[in-house]
Amino acid sequence: MRLSATSTNLVAVAAVLVLSASVLMCGCSGNGSDSTSGASGSSAAVIPGTVGTQAIGNLVGDLTGSGNPEVAAAIMILRVVVQLEIQPPGADLWQWDCNNSGGVDVGDAISVLRCVVGLDTWPIGVHGGDVTAIGAGQFNSFAVRGPDGAPWAWGRNNSNSLGDGTDVQQRNSPVQVVDLTGVTAIQGGVGRTLALSGGNVYRWGAAWDNEFYPASNVPVTVAGLTGVSQIAQPYPLKADGTVWQFPGIEGGNGVRFYDVDHPNQVPLDGQFIAVPSWLMYSEFAVKDDGTIWRWLYFEDTFTQDYHFEQYQYGPLTEVTFIAAGWASNVDSPEFFTVIRGDEKEVWGWGGNNEGQLGNGTKVAVHMSSPVRMGDLTGAVAIACGNLHTMVLLENGDLYTCGWNHWGQLGTGDTTDSLVPVKVMTGVKAIAAGGSHSLALTNDGAVFAWGHNYYGQIGVGKDPVHDGDLWWRVNTPTQISFP
Repeated sequence: MRLSATSTNLVAVAAVLVLSASVLMCGCSGNGSDSTSGASGSSAAVIPGTVGTQAIGNLVGDLTGSGNPEVAAAIMILRVVVQLEIQPPGADLWQWDCNNSGGVDVGDAISVLRCVVGLDTWPIGVHGGDVTAIGAGQFNSFAVRGPDGAPWAWGRNNSNSLGDGTDVQQRNSPVQVVDLTGVTAIQGGVGRTLALSGGNVYRWGAAWDNEFYPASNVPVTVAGLTGVSQIAQPYPLKADGTVWQFPGIEGGNGVRFYDVDHPNQVPLDGQFIAVPSWLMYSEFAVKDDGTIWRWLYFEDTFTQDYHFEQYQYGPLTEVTFIAAGWASNVDSPEFFTVIRGDEKEVWGWGGNNEGQLGNGTKVAVHMSSPVRMGDLTGAVAIACGNLHTMVLLENGDLYTCGWNHWGQLGTGDTTDSLVPVKVMTGVKAIAAGGSHSLALTNDGAVFAWGHNYYGQIGVGKDPVHDGDLWWRVNTPTQISFP
């Protein structure tokens, strides 16, 4: 809803007072005494008082219809707005172009806002939604909405991976996936998308096998695969603890041992509790005893030796969750992060050339000597992109680390971080694309940030049609659904 005249005046009066005092008190100068929070780790620059007030005003001025900086800034006093249950006019609110207002860019304007309102993290909830699950692909994003569990998609539609039944190259705003409901989980990939409904797996996008599992621009059931508890590409996990392989998919070492006309069980010994939901292939799984196992299909055409091998991978124990990431177009090996122990610490190994392991260095880590990510405890979920990592804690705090060229860390700037920094609170689910990030808040709202060339942030903009400002969105931005 929009503000009534009375509410506008009341909030405006409060805003003028808060702005006048707070901007002066916090200084907003970008030095050690400014709004940059030690808790959040944000290092975005801030602007002196007058320019800062103007930046906030212009950030929302046209949307309020007043053009008055004080009235516009009043709407940004989020704590007042939340208490009055007032919803901002639209998602573009957070990405208004301030480059013509004293040289202030979007990230700087939001840093000023942080200072003015006295927040150490951004954002606090503005208004909720009906989203129950989120997912991400390399260049697209997904959400499940409402009591009927309908999936929505936006971003790049490579190989028809959005599932909207069209050949449109990309969607800059969410569109509904056709003919599918009851979804409880969804995951993108590189041209392929999976969804879980009632233990059944649905797929759309690129073909697995041109004869038996051809490409599709709408969801189709994966026949012969039921009782699935966790979707992952290409190794889903069933509720009975068995790991399966989708038909027509070669292993990471390029060997295809299984039949292509139906799913096959991976012949692992024992029961398993987790597999990495990743954009690419990863032959890893966590056993019910907390150890990590890896497998491969060995093929020697010269000796005609074909066999399956499995072995415990690395020294870590008490593992309950595993995630993996890899940027195939850069000189960096794959990397892995896990949650382990009663304290739910985060540990990792592998490629670390952008600090994605969060241990304060850019040195690659061998699996025999895994490293801990800072002093984080209470982790419940991890999501890995190409070169960045997201960690969700049980108290709803969200931390990120690694490469930040596209703003995928959500810190309001593009500075890499070798240690985890807090960027949001009140979060209950996370997902990472190649270089973009998603968060689902406790009140059912979806926020996205990072690389936006294909519209994967979902704000209705892209750099080709709307200017270079939209290459990246470096602050968590709420997604509006039709």
